[in-house]
Amino acid sequence: MISLQDQYVIVVDPFSSGALYAPKFISLGYPCVAVRSSPHIAERFARGFQPAGFIDGELFDIEEALTRFGVARAVAVVAGCEMAVAAADALAHRLGLPGNAPATTARRRDKYPMQQALAEAGLRHIPSLFIRNRAQIDSATETLEDIAYVVKPVNSASTDGVRFAHGREGARQALNESAWGQVNDLGEVNRGFVVQPFIEGPEYVVDLVAHPGGYTVASVCVYDKVACNGAPFVYAGLEALDPHDPQYAPLLSYARRAAAALGVVAGPLHMELIWSDDGPVMIEAGARMHGGVAPALFNDCYSPNLLDLAVDAYLGKPIDTLLAERRQFGRIVFLIGRKEGIYPGPSPVYEANLRQLPSYRGHRIFVSQGERMVPTVDLASCPGIVWLASRIPEQLDIDDKSCRTLAAV
Repeated sequence: MISLQDQYVIVVDPFSSGALYAPKFISLGYPCVAVRSSPHIAERFARGFQPAGFIDGELFDIEEALTRFGVARAVAVVAGCEMAVAAADALAHRLGLPGNAPATTARRRDKYPMQQALAEAGLRHIPSLFIRNRAQIDSATETLEDIAYVVKPVNSASTDGVRFAHGREGARQALNESAWGQVNDLGEVNRGFVVQPFIEGPEYVVDLVAHPGGYTVASVCVYDKVACNGAPFVYAGLEALDPHDPQYAPLLSYARRAAAALGVVAGPLHMELIWSDDGPVMIEAGARMHGGVAPALFNDCYSPNLLDLAVDAYLGKPIDTLLAERRQFGRIVFLIGRKEGIYPGPSPVYEANLRQLPSYRGHRIFVSQGERMVPTVDLASCPGIVWLASRIPEQLDIDDKSCRTLAAV
């Protein structure tokens, strides 16, 4: 058990990529205490808790943890995933530790205040309507034009609850069919919906880490999307790019200014952007590390890597680089299911074949044995992923094709 003489790190909601923090902090001599932002953690997140990396192997309520371990020796408060952002901001402020101001948390958590913050800073933004309840739908959408729109929950993550619509009537229909008052994939009740013009262009991801010296770009990636199964934008891949490539300078300059507008001063920021004909524009951002397996891939591809940079920022260690170096080419392959059926379970032959691929670094299947599979139309219906890294870019293309032709799921 930790003693009050020991310094320790508090990790709020250590799920998804947040599970990577404890081993890293422990390797540096900092025990970790896991706390939950809410007593109502969604089951899919709770299943991902890895107790071995935390003091007493428990997930504590915040007040319980502070009473048990004291506050004097807490040296950092870390947001483990998206739903931890508000609680981590508030707790860091309360304990006088580095963090982002609770007064501006909404800019980093909800999609409508994010766009407002960009507009107030004079940055390119996406004009947005925020509709708080069904009664506002008709009046709020009266001025919508005959163009494509995106309708999405103001406080969800990833592609959860996202709908595409055309014109006023299409947007109204999408809003009327949306999950008002229902619990989203983060385990939170939808607090309203945002309607935004659909912006065309390639979708990029920039992962930044804020520290007293500025914003360090830890990674730059671009999504590959394809039309499939009747859906226009199915994720097929995520490519790790070179932050030093001059062609990405406008993207990174915009991302840094957007991060400042969101009030990010400490720790990681995961930002998704569209680079349209008019230039880069932020879709949304999260004041936490890139979720899922991406940080593990980045460990192979970038130096310094995202996890190390985030940990150094939380511990107040000096960071003297503003652009990470790409050491290897990297890719996440999103597998695409094309028919409906029951998943029979993992195949040893398939897994053995995957591991023989020269660039293979890992894989994950998102369906359980006996679970019904459906054709992939979004991230929620993606059956699995494989991540690849190599010094030879052509090897990624070869192994990507092999991933898709093997009988994966």
